Amino acid sequence: MIKSITTLLDDPSPIGAPILEHGPVWPAISQLLTWGYMRSRPDLAWRSLKRNTFAAHAEAFPDVWFNIWTGPDAVDGTFAPNPGGTWASPVTPMTDFPAMNANPDAMALLGLLRVCGIEPTHDGLLIAPRAPVKRFVLDLPLLRLDVEPGRIAGEYRAVVDGSRVLHVRVPEVAHTLAASVGHSPGQIAWDAQGVMLTLAFKAGQSVPLEVRWDTQGRDAARYVSCAGAAHGRVQSSDESTQFGVKNDYVK
Repeated sequence: MIKSITTLLDDPSPIGAPILEHGPVWPAISQLLTWGYMRSRPDLAWRSLKRNTFAAHAEAFPDVWFNIWTGPDAVDGTFAPNPGGTWASPVTPMTDFPAMNANPDAMALLGLLRVCGIEPTHDGLLIAPRAPVKRFVLDLPLLRLDVEPGRIAGEYRAVVDGSRVLHVRVPEVAHTLAASVGHSPGQIAWDAQGVMLTLAFKAGQSVPLEVRWDTQGRDAARYVSCAGAAHGRVQSSDESTQFGVKNDYVK
């Protein structure tokens, strides 16, 4: 299935996979594909995330004003009669108002979270970084994630009183683990998803956390962090890719 999707849809398109061959790109679906890729092909998920950005659209269609800072529901691809444009409908305004649709922004945030390995669980969050870059920082209003080989660290910034369990996935070959919550060393508990970090907090409190481990006798430092900031960014030190996150927009 992945081979068919990439060959027929994703590979030919510089702005993400269309909903059908030679069809429009619809972020409501193409960013779900980003999530799906993460299950077995993180490299394709990373590519899909980048191709679905406004920046990628600006590079592919520099003469089309929309989908650079705002956009419509869907965008025509390179094979369309109006490449980089959008579809027309007598019911839903697209060509007459190709802006302010939430799909390009909201689904970019969803794709970003999934590529960085963050998913909800019944009691908190799963943090399982699998992005094909060795080091990155994700900084969002609720969560900061700082990942590098052998270490995952960061902060959880609480909005309300409560508790959460963070399930931090480490490599199967990891050993000599150390974990801390709130600057205090903690006992390491495990479940099927990885190291369990239990957080209790008050509204407005920032709870730092960290998991460290060695791999094959070397300290490869991979760092998981959860924190929240009013503004944030995701950056990779392994390649010149940078996503800015501000006021719920990825740009």
